[in-house]
Amino acid sequence: MPNFLSIYAGFLDYFSEISQGNSLFYNACLNASVHYAQSSSSYALLLGNPARLTARLARLAIASNRTNVLQAYLKTQNAVLDEEYYDSEALSDAELAYLLDHVAMEGSLIVVRPEASSDTALNLSVYQDVETLLEKEDGQKIQILSMSGVGSSAFGAAALARNVANAFDRPVVSVVAGYGVADVTKEALGGFYWYGAINRLEADIHRALTSGAPLLPLFQAVLDLYQPARTAIFAAGDSAQVRALLTSKGLQINLMVGHSKGNLVNAQALFDLKGQNNHDYPALIDRKLHVITISAAVAMPDDVPYVYDILGACDPLGALNSTPGITINQFVPAASHTTNRLLSDAIPVQAVLQALSPGFYP
Repeated sequence: MPNFLSIYAGFLDYFSEISQGNSLFYNACLNASVHYAQSSSSYALLLGNPARLTARLARLAIASNRTNVLQAYLKTQNAVLDEEYYDSEALSDAELAYLLDHVAMEGSLIVVRPEASSDTALNLSVYQDVETLLEKEDGQKIQILSMSGVGSSAFGAAALARNVANAFDRPVVSVVAGYGVADVTKEALGGFYWYGAINRLEADIHRALTSGAPLLPLFQAVLDLYQPARTAIFAAGDSAQVRALLTSKGLQINLMVGHSKGNLVNAQALFDLKGQNNHDYPALIDRKLHVITISAAVAMPDDVPYVYDILGACDPLGALNSTPGITINQFVPAASHTTNRLLSDAIPVQAVLQALSPGFYP
């Protein structure tokens, strides 16, 4: 076993190589600078976002005469990043009001059906655990899981799930990543630092196992040093619920869709299940599991049969948090990290997935 100093030196060299060799990040920065220099309308939208979601939530809270005004206010303010990165226009007023009224903490589940036909339609439901979900829903019809990213609350989780549900015309179960702005710092550190580092290390370990690389002991030793923090982070609500959904006998999840940090949560759930050496992971693979990453291409276990990586051509954040060496399947021209249809540089998730649907996920 290498001593601590050699492990630390190897760890620094490893991440130095990643940061220096990430041409994906460099190209995304270059594309973004050119795009925004040429597009004053994009700048205006980014700098002068009309705050439609927060305005809608405030109006709904006042109109319904909610007794818990403070709770409604805090939820409204926490939705700032949901608005910046997710397509809240896909949710009806009735659905936003429902989410205002229901406690949807980190790890809560939202079942989202295809688009509501009017502002009074309600086509989603919140559950606190898989068991409660299966009491109310036909689990065999829920085959798609979506996971939103850093800074999102129930509103962002539901909006991404609605885009996915519309694209495939099927219900989607979404895991709430957090509380929005209130925990964005914790989510960013836990997501992009710990999850990202461990994802890259585990991907290299799995490659080393198949290639007999001499650095395998070094990578394994570094991963062992991370184990206490790794255990705490992976026990968090969102990660635990993803694993619970994937292993539930009442569900048949065969498609995972993630955005940003949500891809890291999905990937780590798969690595975790594979490492447990029980029947749950082989059963997933036998179901012909499909994975779609949006705005961060991260390593998945090598035996996941179908993986499709989507990245905005002007998305330095997504490129920086992608695992080096992964070939991007689709660059979305002039798109950044957002999926909010009101912004001209958004990835149009519904349209992109619909175009992908017939060949990749029938």
